[in-house]
Amino acid sequence: MCFGQKRVAARALLFENPSSLQSAPIGRDAKAMYSCEAEHSNELSFPQGANLSNVYPSVEPGWLQATYEGKTGLIPENYVVYL
Repeated sequence: MCFGQKRVAARALLFENPSSLQSAPIGRDAKAMYSCEAEHSNELSFPQGANLSNVYPSVEPGWLQATYEGKTGLIPENYVVYL
C-alpha cells in the first residue's frame, strides 16, 4: 500500500481556490521502483517497473501527479525514478 500522508488540506485548497489551477504542467516520464495499490480514487495503482507519463509535482508534499494506462492520479514521489 502506498497511502501514508494526509491530503485533506491540499484538496480543500483546490476546491476553495479553483482559479489557482492553471493549465496542467507538462511532465516527465518516470519508472516505478515499487508497486502501489491506490487507497483513494485520486491515487494510481501500478506495478513495479510501470512506465508513468506526464509526471509532475502535486500540490501535496511528497506526492506527484502522473498518468498510467490512461488514468491520472497521485503517486508517492519516492516510488519513482525519472527517465
